[in-house]
Amino acid sequence: MHEVTHRQIPALVGIFIVAVGLALGVGGTIPLISMLGHWAEDFRIATLLPPEPQHPDIAVIAITEQTLEPFPYRSPVDRRFLAGLLRILEQKGARAIGVDLLFDQATEADKDAEFRSTLLGLSIPVVVSYARTEESLTEGQSRYLDEFLPLPMRGFANLVKDPLDDTVRWIYPGRSLPDGTFVPGLVRALAAKLGVDSPSEETPIAWRGRPDSSTPPFRQFPAQMAAFLPEAWIKDRIILIGGDLSLTDRHRTPFLAALERLQGVIPGVVIHAHALAQILDGRKPPDIGMTGAVAVVVAAALVGLLLGMLEMPLIIRLVSVLGGIVIIWVAGFVVMRYTQTMVPLVTPTISFTFALWMTDLLIGNSERQQKKFIKEAFSHYISPSLVEDLMRDPSRLTLGGERRVMTFLFTDVANFTPLAEQLDPLVLAPLLNIYLDGVCKVILMHDGTVIEFIGDAVFALFSAPLEQGNHAARALECSRDIDTFAEAFRALENRDGVPFGITRIGLHTGVATVGNIGSEERFKYGPVGDSVNTASRIEGLNKFFGTRICVSAVTAEAAEDDNLRPMGRVVLKGKTEALEVYEVLDEEKSASPYVERYRTAYALMDAGRVGEAHPLFEALGREAPDDGCVALHLRRLAEGAVDARIVMTDK
Repeated sequence: MHEVTHRQIPALVGIFIVAVGLALGVGGTIPLISMLGHWAEDFRIATLLPPEPQHPDIAVIAITEQTLEPFPYRSPVDRRFLAGLLRILEQKGARAIGVDLLFDQATEADKDAEFRSTLLGLSIPVVVSYARTEESLTEGQSRYLDEFLPLPMRGFANLVKDPLDDTVRWIYPGRSLPDGTFVPGLVRALAAKLGVDSPSEETPIAWRGRPDSSTPPFRQFPAQMAAFLPEAWIKDRIILIGGDLSLTDRHRTPFLAALERLQGVIPGVVIHAHALAQILDGRKPPDIGMTGAVAVVVAAALVGLLLGMLEMPLIIRLVSVLGGIVIIWVAGFVVMRYTQTMVPLVTPTISFTFALWMTDLLIGNSERQQKKFIKEAFSHYISPSLVEDLMRDPSRLTLGGERRVMTFLFTDVANFTPLAEQLDPLVLAPLLNIYLDGVCKVILMHDGTVIEFIGDAVFALFSAPLEQGNHAARALECSRDIDTFAEAFRALENRDGVPFGITRIGLHTGVATVGNIGSEERFKYGPVGDSVNTASRIEGLNKFFGTRICVSAVTAEAAEDDNLRPMGRVVLKGKTEALEVYEVLDEEKSASPYVERYRTAYALMDAGRVGEAHPLFEALGREAPDDGCVALHLRRLAEGAVDARIVMTDK
């Protein structure tokens, strides 16, 4: 997983909030998204409803084309026929009747009177479709219906349709008339007469499954055959009367998403049957409600957020995105199949995809900035190969600080201050730049890291920002190459009359904390620790011993380099324990008889056998009077030194 910084946390929280808000907002405001969401629901309804037997308590008496064939006019339906139909149903023991037909205009007076008289005289509960001008009736039709149909028998026959695709999805609860009288929807009014409570708000329809692909969910009989039906088919059932005509009162339902049009576009009376069955059976709507939908969207956004934080190749990320979307949709279908619960699919997909995408952009941008920072911060201080390595794997760079073992290298030019005072700045600056550029190139060649310049001095380290198992050996070899460059540079400048001094180099290996040290606004990359100070002090010992490269025993042992000569066991100022230091030599000088004799003399002195060591050092001094280390020990022995232990009184 990508490392998340404290600065990214607010951005990630913002992405999460926006992902959830966007999904919920888009799902209800953008028509195409809303239609896709409804289609996903419709398809599951059409394909995953479990088989159910025909409803035992509800039957439909349909006004068909064959029903209307004997009458001289198709509409309104012959009311004498309807009056007879009501009496037949009552006689056969119907429990209640719902009539999904509008009686908003007069027909033949005697037939109208007969139907109304029959309607008012029924001994069983009955509800008849009601409408007003809001349902496209004229003022005259509305007045006629109000006069014709008593208030207790009224039920709004409205079917609540989705405005985007005209599909019926909800049960109409009813509404108040201008005088304040509340008229419920048809199925709610009928349920109330049967003593069953129903939701007062608009409720999604819980559609009923079929026994099989060729059998409707409700028994349905042609109206003209009612007199011939066995009484058992009617007795104690709730009968809904309505049209089943090819050109009128047919409506889109969710079944159209997967079934043929004949089964997906169904009569309004059958839709009312589904709604009534839902109320009578106490069946809850399949949707999980707003709270559940928000919870699913939140969960999907959270998964997208976490997935976006994972470190993975691009192809794996693309596969994970597609896999996440597939899982969301498959899970939605599985849940519907086994629990009949409608989990939203489109909105979680949006929140998941958006959260993952934006998180990936945020962290990707952060990584790009990090790589840019690495390149800008280190390209001048470490070798190009290490820069590329860091950019490929920035996690290898601990920006906050990390304790590790490193080797530290300090250089300094002898007598540079007098030289700086002597030379014109226009001459000194280019001269110093050429020198420092040469030193840095040698350091970078050995994969060292240049930390800073302090005037003419250079501070570098090895094994940071990337760990190097052989950092001591690298640093030691680097010191030899710096010495070679510096001596050649000095000789060239001296020949031209510029008294450029020797370059002194100090090396030490130890533990320090390395990383970006400072405040959030101003910081620099570098190490902090006592080992760094020790390395700087060791560089200063060169002046004391008259050498050019001085290295601690810790570094010498880690580098496994034998081309050294011991100089002393030095107690640095402020320290209590002695640190053995060595001069770094090239292979030829290290193997010379002179250095071998020096090692013998030094070993005798360090063992306390100064009487034997002194004449050997005197012989070495005569042979090489410019050897500062030999001259130092001769002075010490003359002053009464008993071994190689040296206590420094200054830095």
